[in-house]
Amino acid sequence: MAEKARAERLWGQWFWIVLVFLVVMGSSGLGWYLYHRDLTQPIVILSEEELPDIENLPTNPGYLGIEECASCHEKRVREFRLTNHANAIRIPDPKLMPPGFSPGSNRLSCQAGLDFEMKREGNDFFSMALLSGRAGKPPQLETNKIDFVYGWGRLDEVNFSWDQDRLLELPMAWLFPQETWGISSAFRVGDSQRFSREATANCLECHTTWFAYYPGSGNRYKPESFLLGVTCERCHGPGKDHVAHHKAHRDTLEGAKIVAPADLSRDRQLDICAQCHSNAIRQMGPPFTYRPGQPLDQTFRPIQTKFTEDDHVANQLKGLKQSKCFQKDESLTCTTCHNPHKSHEPGQPDSGAKSCAKCHKPADCREQPKIPEGVRADCVGCHLPPRVWMNVNFHTNNDRYLPPIRRFDHRIAVHPESTKAVLFEYFQSKKDPKSIETAADLKTNLVDYWTRETQSRWKNHRILAAIGSIREVLRISPADIQAKKTLASLIASEDSFNEKFSEANQKLGQNNSQQAVALFGELLRERPEFAMLEGKLGLGLAMAGKNQEAFSHLEKVGVLDPDEPYGHAMMGWLDFLGGRFEESVRHLKKADEIYPYMAKTNFHLGLALFSNGQFAQSVKALETSLEVDPLQADARQALSKALAALGKYKPSLLQARLAVKLGGPNKPDFLLNLADAYAKVGDQNRFQETCRKGLEIARSMNNIELAVEFRKRLGEIR
Repeated sequence: MAEKARAERLWGQWFWIVLVFLVVMGSSGLGWYLYHRDLTQPIVILSEEELPDIENLPTNPGYLGIEECASCHEKRVREFRLTNHANAIRIPDPKLMPPGFSPGSNRLSCQAGLDFEMKREGNDFFSMALLSGRAGKPPQLETNKIDFVYGWGRLDEVNFSWDQDRLLELPMAWLFPQETWGISSAFRVGDSQRFSREATANCLECHTTWFAYYPGSGNRYKPESFLLGVTCERCHGPGKDHVAHHKAHRDTLEGAKIVAPADLSRDRQLDICAQCHSNAIRQMGPPFTYRPGQPLDQTFRPIQTKFTEDDHVANQLKGLKQSKCFQKDESLTCTTCHNPHKSHEPGQPDSGAKSCAKCHKPADCREQPKIPEGVRADCVGCHLPPRVWMNVNFHTNNDRYLPPIRRFDHRIAVHPESTKAVLFEYFQSKKDPKSIETAADLKTNLVDYWTRETQSRWKNHRILAAIGSIREVLRISPADIQAKKTLASLIASEDSFNEKFSEANQKLGQNNSQQAVALFGELLRERPEFAMLEGKLGLGLAMAGKNQEAFSHLEKVGVLDPDEPYGHAMMGWLDFLGGRFEESVRHLKKADEIYPYMAKTNFHLGLALFSNGQFAQSVKALETSLEVDPLQADARQALSKALAALGKYKPSLLQARLAVKLGGPNKPDFLLNLADAYAKVGDQNRFQETCRKGLEIARSMNNIELAVEFRKRLGEIR
């Protein structure tokens, strides 16, 4: 009996063990089945409204081109075609192309193992780059046809090439004063996968009248849309309505529906020139938004530079506004001295004096009685002197950081060293003993002045500016051995800095934050006032997880350069990642204020505002980001969520659909948001279909978290 009782207890234990096992296995099997089973239940889906084409090119607001102007203003247009503005960009013309396409003058070596060669075939011109094989890699050859030429007036000409609908800036530029090829020092081959640079709309806008571009692409255009050169309509406004009016009213003599710049206030007249001849380089809207007669600062945000070498290519307006002539005479504008309708006449030695004579008499110059009669007419040489500016400079076979020309200083003032330079050139041309002695004294004085200027700039870490001033010494005294040594040292310093900067950036790109931080720290000790070094060092420290140290450097960016948004933008993003949404919003708004109309900044600002519960402001920031770059899938996803938070479910659904279209069909997080958007508008069929599709993708990606979310929405998991 005892053994029978033990046997019954043993069977009872096994029974419960087996039962529990079966329950566990059954539950697991059910979970496995729910997770992996195919969803084949058919759902009827009705047709859905087509998505809008977000890649639409901007519509031409009425620019017609110079040919339309010629039909009524033939003489003026004929004269204007000879100006620098009319030829700011042009199609290559064999009659005008430089002589550097002939063997013997058509090659440039900018660094070891890299050669450029220019070639002509019939009426076509080409730029070829050959990179010798390195570290076992085969040689690399790239050939680009020259489709556009920037520049006119026999100064420097830069070349561009079409790559389908993308426009590329080619490295090789012809320097007419030096009669040689050069490569812009801003172009660093190691920073690019190609031997060319993207031609941005912001750059092209100052050389054209109008073109159609793809917003957000950075560098995609409609090639046949280009109206080349800075022609009539850039100063008078789009001509469509003007032409239509006068074709309908042929007896009307007074110009209608067009801007006459001479009738504008002085500030608005200056704004027309300032589009390109100032530091108004940060757009507050799409290209070609500005219209003559509008305040320029409604379209562009000018930057305020501390030193001239940091100015835009040619910031003549800055100097002009600093002039006493400008401040005392309300009528003085750019056109007081420059006729925009006719080409300059540099061959006439008294052309500058004629401009000055419009306001001044020879007796007004107190120096006139003291200087030789032969230079009394050189008002420009003394009061708007030519200088070596370093904003644009090139590397050639024989030199580096070489500016092709000396540009005029538009700050009309008394420049004692410039008066001495004018006198030096005059007396140097004479052969009598007294003139020779005077020239020698002036030479010594000028060399001392520019040498001191070089030393001061070098001491203050302004290496490019120092290169410019030592070149002034060598212009006056070409054989000066010490000046040559100084120039060589400055060039070596700038080369070393740029090489280390490129290397440090590459380390950041490779996520090697430790080496990047070390390199940027070393560079910062060399140039402690370079704002971007603080920014890049801050980024490297953040990548290394040292956020507190990162912030200490990022904060210095705006202190060193109030026009640089990098520090605020980075701090805003780091604050966002750290959940400090209010601080994130503050920093990102500041970055947007400094550099408006940036897609990335406004996207991050939209995310921060959303997380801070400011949904309406989030929508505004995200819409701005998408206006700049409509192809951002993540920004459309964020905008969909922000609109939904405001109860705007139909617009939210549209953005969710666009996000899926742009991001691709295999992103389950996008599909989850799309499913929610369908649910909010009551489209249950598409809600279920999207959930099932998202579940399938999440399952294939082994993303259990998202798979569970889809199951919950389908009601299969509660």
